[in-house]
Amino acid sequence: MTGVEHPGKTLAGTAGKTLTAIGEFVIVRVDVTNIGTAPLTPDCSCQILIDDKASEFKPSPSILSTKEALRFVQRINPGETAKDVVLLFDLALGTTVGSIELHDSQLSPGVMVNLP
Repeated sequence: MTGVEHPGKTLAGTAGKTLTAIGEFVIVRVDVTNIGTAPLTPDCSCQILIDDKASEFKPSPSILSTKEALRFVQRINPGETAKDVVLLFDLALGTTVGSIELHDSQLSPGVMVNLP
């Protein structure tokens, strides 16, 4: 995990569009290393953000409408790292983030990382 951002209610999208959160956006940035033997693309769908009350949140599909969307179709070869991949969450106003559970696939047990 390389950082957490709280851009607020709106976020710049592609083609000059503005994305609006139902609550507020939270961005978690991570470096993704392919430890496998075949090329892969980053998978944000199996990452879980956990707030200070132990509620779990899935990533927002709005990520596909951001300027960062191309990061999710790039192929990462074995042994390579994609730097600063964005995970986007749409949380209720006032939610305090606690940690994120990062997975390399839907089947992996994941690893818990505390968030600042």
